[in-house]
Amino acid sequence: MIRLIVSWVLLLTLSASAESIRAYHTTITVHPSGSLHVEEAIAYDFGSLQRHGIYRDIPLTVRVSPYAPEVPIGLTHFSVQLKGKPVPFQCSTIDSQTGGEMVRYRIGDPAKTITGLHTYTLTYDAQRGVYPSSLSGMEAIRWNAVGAGSDVPTKHAVADLILPPALSRDVVRIKVYTGTYGSTDTRADYRWIDDHHVRFEAHDLSPHEALTVEANYPRGLLGQRADALKASTTDQLLGRWHWGALIIFFLWLWHYAKRFGAEDRAGSVAPQYYPPKGLSLLESGLVLDTFADKKDFSAAILELGHWAISKCTSLTAIPIRSSVARTNPPRPMMH
Repeated sequence: MIRLIVSWVLLLTLSASAESIRAYHTTITVHPSGSLHVEEAIAYDFGSLQRHGIYRDIPLTVRVSPYAPEVPIGLTHFSVQLKGKPVPFQCSTIDSQTGGEMVRYRIGDPAKTITGLHTYTLTYDAQRGVYPSSLSGMEAIRWNAVGAGSDVPTKHAVADLILPPALSRDVVRIKVYTGTYGSTDTRADYRWIDDHHVRFEAHDLSPHEALTVEANYPRGLLGQRADALKASTTDQLLGRWHWGALIIFFLWLWHYAKRFGAEDRAGSVAPQYYPPKGLSLLESGLVLDTFADKKDFSAAILELGHWAISKCTSLTAIPIRSSVARTNPPRPMMH
Protein backbone atom coordinates (compact mmCIF):
# COMPACT_ATOMS: atom_id res chain seq x y z
CA MET A 1 0.00 0.00 0.00
CA ILE A 2 2.83 2.37 0.88
CA ARG A 3 4.56 1.61 -2.40
CA LEU A 4 1.37 2.39 -4.33
CA ILE A 5 0.98 5.72 -2.57
CA VAL A 6 4.63 6.63 -3.22
CA SER A 7 4.23 5.67 -6.90
CA TRP A 8 1.16 7.88 -7.29
CA VAL A 9 2.91 10.79 -5.57
CA LEU A 10 5.94 10.44 -7.88
CA LEU A 11 3.68 10.20 -10.92
CA LEU A 12 1.75 13.31 -9.95
CA THR A 13 5.00 15.15 -9.24
CA LEU A 14 6.49 14.25 -12.61
CA SER A 15 3.25 15.16 -14.38
CA ALA A 16 3.15 18.51 -12.67
CA SER A 17 6.76 19.31 -13.57
CA ALA A 18 6.73 17.93 -17.15
CA GLU A 19 6.88 20.41 -20.00
CA SER A 20 4.53 20.21 -22.96
CA ILE A 21 2.86 22.30 -25.64
CA ARG A 22 -0.83 22.41 -24.83
CA ALA A 23 -1.84 23.95 -28.17
CA TYR A 24 0.00 24.98 -31.34
CA HIS A 25 -2.03 27.10 -33.78
CA THR A 26 -0.38 28.20 -37.04
CA THR A 27 -1.95 30.45 -39.68
CA ILE A 28 -0.24 30.44 -43.09
CA THR A 29 -1.34 33.13 -45.53
CA VAL A 30 -0.20 32.61 -49.13
CA HIS A 31 0.30 35.74 -51.25
CA PRO A 32 -0.22 35.78 -55.05
CA SER A 33 3.55 36.15 -55.45
CA GLY A 34 4.14 32.83 -53.66
CA SER A 35 5.54 34.34 -50.45
CA LEU A 36 4.07 33.47 -47.05
CA HIS A 37 3.02 35.30 -43.93
CA VAL A 38 3.07 33.00 -40.88
CA GLU A 39 1.61 33.51 -37.44
CA GLU A 40 2.13 30.95 -34.68
CA ALA A 41 0.34 30.88 -31.30
CA ILE A 42 2.20 28.46 -28.97
CA ALA A 43 0.57 27.65 -25.62
CA TYR A 44 3.60 26.34 -23.74
CA ASP A 45 3.19 24.74 -20.32
CA PHE A 46 6.39 24.84 -18.24
CA GLY A 47 4.74 22.98 -15.39
CA SER A 48 6.48 23.68 -12.11
CA LEU A 49 9.87 24.15 -13.79
CA GLN A 50 11.62 27.48 -13.85
CA ARG A 51 12.54 28.45 -17.42
CA HIS A 52 13.69 31.56 -19.25
CA GLY A 53 11.51 30.84 -22.30
CA ILE A 54 11.34 28.70 -25.42
CA TYR A 55 13.21 28.35 -28.68
CA ARG A 56 12.00 27.93 -32.26
CA ASP A 57 14.05 26.49 -35.14
CA ILE A 58 13.18 27.56 -38.70
CA PRO A 59 15.07 26.52 -41.86
CA LEU A 60 17.10 29.25 -43.54
CA THR A 61 17.61 27.38 -46.82
CA VAL A 62 15.89 24.59 -48.70
CA ARG A 63 17.23 21.88 -51.02
CA VAL A 64 14.70 19.66 -52.78
CA SER A 65 17.23 17.02 -53.95
CA PRO A 66 20.81 16.03 -53.06
CA TYR A 67 22.15 17.57 -56.28
CA ALA A 68 20.08 20.78 -56.28
CA PRO A 69 21.54 24.02 -54.91
CA GLU A 70 20.47 25.42 -51.54
CA VAL A 71 17.97 28.25 -51.99
CA PRO A 72 17.34 30.80 -49.19
CA ILE A 73 13.81 30.84 -47.80
CA GLY A 74 14.10 34.54 -47.02
CA LEU A 75 12.88 34.91 -43.42
CA THR A 76 12.05 38.50 -42.49
CA HIS A 77 10.05 40.57 -40.01
CA PHE A 78 10.35 38.10 -37.13
CA SER A 79 8.65 39.24 -33.90
CA VAL A 80 7.38 37.67 -30.67
CA GLN A 81 4.72 38.78 -28.21
CA LEU A 82 3.59 37.48 -24.85
CA LYS A 83 0.28 38.77 -23.47
CA GLY A 84 0.31 41.53 -26.07
CA LYS A 85 3.81 42.76 -25.17
CA PRO A 86 7.03 42.25 -27.16
CA VAL A 87 9.34 39.51 -25.89
CA PRO A 88 13.13 39.75 -26.30
CA PHE A 89 14.79 37.06 -28.36
CA GLN A 90 18.21 36.12 -29.65
CA CYS A 91 18.92 34.35 -32.95
CA SER A 92 21.81 32.14 -33.99
CA THR A 93 22.57 29.90 -36.95
CA ILE A 94 22.80 26.15 -36.42
CA ASP A 95 23.56 23.30 -38.79
CA SER A 96 20.96 20.57 -38.66
CA GLN A 97 21.96 17.09 -39.88
CA THR A 98 18.57 16.66 -41.54
CA GLY A 99 17.14 20.08 -42.30
CA GLY A 100 20.31 21.88 -43.37
CA GLU A 101 21.16 25.37 -42.14
CA MET A 102 18.60 26.75 -39.68
CA VAL A 103 18.07 29.81 -37.54
CA ARG A 104 17.37 29.26 -33.84
CA TYR A 105 15.35 31.91 -32.01
CA ARG A 106 15.86 31.84 -28.23
CA ILE A 107 12.75 33.56 -26.94
CA GLY A 108 12.64 34.95 -23.42
CA ASP A 109 14.44 37.19 -20.96
CA PRO A 110 17.74 35.60 -19.83
CA ALA A 111 17.50 37.60 -16.58
CA LYS A 112 14.06 36.29 -15.60
CA THR A 113 12.47 32.86 -15.19
CA ILE A 114 8.83 31.89 -15.66
CA THR A 115 6.70 28.86 -14.83
CA GLY A 116 3.25 27.55 -15.65
CA LEU A 117 1.29 28.09 -18.90
CA HIS A 118 2.18 30.92 -21.28
CA THR A 119 1.11 31.64 -24.88
CA TYR A 120 3.70 33.06 -27.28
CA THR A 121 2.68 34.68 -30.57
CA LEU A 122 5.30 34.54 -33.34
CA THR A 123 4.96 36.33 -36.68
CA TYR A 124 7.34 36.31 -39.65
CA ASP A 125 7.44 36.32 -43.45
CA ALA A 126 8.98 33.75 -45.80
CA GLN A 127 9.81 34.87 -49.32
CA ARG A 128 10.03 31.31 -50.66
CA GLY A 129 6.79 29.31 -50.44
CA VAL A 130 6.61 27.43 -53.76
CA TYR A 131 8.33 24.04 -54.13
CA PRO A 132 8.36 21.18 -56.65
CA SER A 133 5.45 18.78 -56.27
CA SER A 134 5.50 14.98 -56.29
CA LEU A 135 2.47 15.16 -58.61
CA SER A 136 3.10 15.44 -62.34
CA GLY A 137 2.62 18.90 -63.83
CA MET A 138 2.11 20.59 -60.45
CA GLU A 139 3.82 22.87 -57.96
CA ALA A 140 3.21 22.97 -54.22
CA ILE A 141 2.91 25.33 -51.28
CA ARG A 142 4.61 23.43 -48.43
CA TRP A 143 5.32 24.49 -44.86
CA ASN A 144 6.07 22.95 -41.47
CA ALA A 145 3.17 24.26 -39.42
CA VAL A 146 4.77 22.56 -36.39
CA GLY A 147 8.53 22.21 -36.54
CA ALA A 148 10.45 19.03 -35.74
CA GLY A 149 12.91 20.73 -33.38
CA SER A 150 10.77 20.66 -30.23
CA ASP A 151 11.97 18.46 -27.36
CA VAL A 152 8.50 18.27 -25.77
CA PRO A 153 5.22 16.70 -26.96
CA THR A 154 2.46 18.72 -28.58
CA LYS A 155 -1.02 17.86 -27.32
CA HIS A 156 -3.08 19.63 -29.99
CA ALA A 157 -1.96 21.21 -33.28
CA VAL A 158 -4.09 23.26 -35.69
CA ALA A 159 -2.95 24.83 -38.98
CA ASP A 160 -5.00 27.21 -41.12
CA LEU A 161 -3.87 27.57 -44.74
CA ILE A 162 -5.26 30.72 -46.41
CA LEU A 163 -4.90 30.55 -50.21
CA PRO A 164 -4.88 33.46 -52.71
CA PRO A 165 -7.71 33.93 -55.28
CA ALA A 166 -5.81 31.96 -57.96
CA LEU A 167 -5.85 28.83 -55.78
CA SER A 168 -9.25 27.42 -54.91
CA ARG A 169 -10.70 24.10 -53.86
CA ASP A 170 -11.35 23.14 -57.50
CA VAL A 171 -7.68 23.16 -58.56
CA VAL A 172 -5.84 22.35 -55.32
CA ARG A 173 -4.94 18.88 -54.06
CA ILE A 174 -4.19 18.73 -50.34
CA LYS A 175 -1.60 16.57 -48.56
CA VAL A 176 -0.55 16.51 -44.91
CA TYR A 177 2.25 14.67 -43.11
CA THR A 178 3.14 14.03 -39.46
CA GLY A 179 6.20 12.43 -37.92
CA THR A 180 9.94 12.91 -37.79
CA TYR A 181 12.02 14.39 -40.62
CA GLY A 182 11.35 12.64 -43.95
CA SER A 183 8.21 10.84 -42.80
CA THR A 184 5.34 10.40 -45.28
CA ASP A 185 2.86 9.09 -42.71
CA THR A 186 0.01 11.12 -41.32
CA ARG A 187 -2.16 11.18 -38.23
CA ALA A 188 -3.76 14.49 -39.14
CA ASP A 189 -7.12 15.44 -40.63
CA TYR A 190 -8.11 18.39 -42.79
CA ARG A 191 -11.30 20.06 -43.97
CA TRP A 192 -12.19 22.99 -46.21
CA ILE A 193 -13.62 25.96 -44.35
CA ASP A 194 -14.36 27.70 -47.67
CA ASP A 195 -12.93 27.66 -51.22
CA HIS A 196 -9.67 29.33 -50.11
CA HIS A 197 -9.31 28.16 -46.50
CA VAL A 198 -8.12 24.71 -45.36
CA ARG A 199 -7.84 23.67 -41.70
CA PHE A 200 -5.52 20.86 -40.54
CA GLU A 201 -5.68 19.23 -37.12
CA ALA A 202 -3.47 16.70 -35.29
CA HIS A 203 -3.30 15.35 -31.75
CA ASP A 204 -0.55 14.00 -29.50
CA LEU A 205 2.58 14.70 -31.51
CA SER A 206 5.66 13.21 -29.87
CA PRO A 207 8.89 15.20 -29.39
CA HIS A 208 10.59 16.00 -32.72
CA GLU A 209 7.44 15.17 -34.69
CA ALA A 210 6.32 17.82 -37.17
CA LEU A 211 3.08 18.73 -38.90
CA THR A 212 3.66 19.55 -42.59
CA VAL A 213 0.87 20.94 -44.78
CA GLU A 214 0.93 20.96 -48.57
CA ALA A 215 -1.28 22.40 -51.30
CA ASN A 216 -0.57 21.12 -54.83
CA TYR A 217 -1.78 23.14 -57.82
CA PRO A 218 -1.11 23.40 -61.60
CA ARG A 219 2.11 25.15 -62.57
CA GLY A 220 2.21 28.86 -63.21
CA LEU A 221 -0.72 30.02 -61.06
CA LEU A 222 1.52 31.99 -58.67
CA GLY A 223 4.35 34.44 -59.22
CA GLN A 224 7.06 32.05 -58.02
CA ARG A 225 8.12 28.99 -60.00
CA ALA A 226 9.47 25.77 -58.54
CA ASP A 227 11.87 25.26 -61.46
CA ALA A 228 14.44 27.46 -59.72
CA LEU A 229 14.86 24.78 -57.04
CA LYS A 230 15.53 21.90 -59.43
CA ALA A 231 19.03 20.66 -60.09
CA SER A 232 20.59 21.71 -63.39
CA THR A 233 22.47 19.31 -65.65
CA THR A 234 25.79 20.73 -64.41
CA ASP A 235 24.78 20.25 -60.76
CA GLN A 236 23.75 16.66 -61.45
CA LEU A 237 27.06 15.91 -63.18
CA LEU A 238 29.05 17.48 -60.35
CA GLY A 239 27.00 15.56 -57.80
CA ARG A 240 27.62 12.28 -59.56
CA TRP A 241 31.31 12.72 -60.53
CA HIS A 242 32.42 9.90 -58.22
CA TRP A 243 30.36 7.40 -60.22
CA GLY A 244 32.14 8.48 -63.41
CA ALA A 245 35.52 8.12 -61.69
CA LEU A 246 34.56 4.63 -60.52
CA ILE A 247 33.55 3.60 -64.06
CA ILE A 248 36.84 4.94 -65.48
CA PHE A 249 38.79 2.99 -62.85
CA PHE A 250 37.03 -0.28 -63.71
CA LEU A 251 37.64 0.33 -67.45
CA TRP A 252 41.33 0.88 -66.75
CA LEU A 253 41.42 -2.29 -64.62
CA TRP A 254 39.77 -4.29 -67.43
CA HIS A 255 42.25 -2.90 -69.98
CA TYR A 256 45.18 -3.79 -67.71
CA ALA A 257 43.91 -7.36 -67.22
CA LYS A 258 43.33 -7.79 -70.94
CA ARG A 259 46.78 -6.48 -71.79
CA PHE A 260 48.54 -9.00 -69.56
CA GLY A 261 46.34 -11.94 -70.55
CA ALA A 262 44.44 -12.29 -67.32
CA GLU A 263 41.19 -12.93 -69.17
CA ASP A 264 42.65 -16.06 -70.88
CA ARG A 265 43.18 -17.87 -67.60
CA ALA A 266 39.78 -18.58 -66.22
CA GLY A 267 39.78 -20.15 -62.78
CA SER A 268 42.64 -21.99 -61.06
CA VAL A 269 45.40 -23.55 -63.20
CA ALA A 270 46.46 -27.04 -62.07
CA PRO A 271 50.21 -27.64 -62.62
CA GLN A 272 51.34 -30.81 -64.45
CA TYR A 273 54.74 -32.47 -64.00
CA TYR A 274 56.38 -35.18 -66.10
CA PRO A 275 59.15 -37.36 -64.55
CA PRO A 276 62.55 -37.59 -66.28
CA LYS A 277 63.00 -40.39 -68.78
CA GLY A 278 64.46 -43.64 -67.46
CA LEU A 279 63.46 -42.97 -63.84
CA SER A 280 62.78 -46.21 -61.96
CA LEU A 281 59.85 -46.79 -59.64
CA LEU A 282 62.08 -46.72 -56.58
CA GLU A 283 63.63 -43.45 -57.69
CA SER A 284 60.17 -42.04 -58.39
CA GLY A 285 59.08 -42.86 -54.83
CA LEU A 286 62.13 -41.11 -53.43
CA VAL A 287 61.43 -38.01 -55.54
CA LEU A 288 57.76 -38.00 -54.50
CA ASP A 289 58.09 -38.10 -50.71
CA THR A 290 61.88 -38.40 -50.03
CA PHE A 291 61.34 -41.81 -48.42
CA ALA A 292 61.61 -45.42 -49.64
CA ASP A 293 58.87 -47.40 -47.93
CA LYS A 294 57.46 -50.91 -48.41
CA LYS A 295 55.32 -49.89 -51.36
CA ASP A 296 58.36 -48.47 -53.13
CA PHE A 297 60.40 -51.68 -52.59
CA SER A 298 57.52 -53.88 -53.72
CA ALA A 299 57.21 -51.83 -56.90
CA ALA A 300 60.99 -52.01 -57.39
CA ILE A 301 60.96 -55.86 -57.09
CA LEU A 302 58.17 -56.08 -59.63
CA GLU A 303 60.10 -53.73 -61.91
CA LEU A 304 63.26 -55.89 -61.60
CA GLY A 305 61.23 -59.03 -62.30
CA HIS A 306 59.76 -57.44 -65.38
CA TRP A 307 63.24 -56.37 -66.50
CA ALA A 308 64.64 -59.90 -66.00
CA ILE A 309 61.81 -61.50 -67.93
CA SER A 310 62.26 -59.07 -70.81
CA LYS A 311 66.03 -59.86 -70.92
CA CYS A 312 65.45 -63.63 -70.95
CA THR A 313 62.95 -63.27 -73.73
CA SER A 314 65.45 -61.30 -75.81
CA LEU A 315 68.16 -63.98 -75.28
CA THR A 316 65.99 -66.89 -76.42
CA ALA A 317 65.25 -65.05 -79.60
CA ILE A 318 68.99 -65.20 -80.69
CA PRO A 319 69.63 -68.23 -83.09
CA ILE A 320 72.27 -70.83 -81.81
CA ARG A 321 74.84 -72.13 -84.30
CA SER A 322 76.77 -75.38 -83.83
CA SER A 323 80.34 -75.30 -82.60
CA VAL A 324 81.50 -77.35 -85.58
CA ALA A 325 80.21 -74.77 -87.90
CA ARG A 326 81.97 -72.09 -85.94
CA THR A 327 85.36 -73.97 -85.60
CA ASN A 328 85.61 -75.74 -88.99
CA PRO A 329 84.57 -73.41 -91.69
CA PRO A 330 84.28 -74.94 -95.25
CA ARG A 331 87.44 -74.96 -97.30
CA PRO A 332 87.73 -74.24 -100.99
CA MET A 333 88.31 -77.21 -103.35
CA MET A 334 91.79 -77.76 -104.75
CA HIS A 335 92.45 -78.49 -108.43
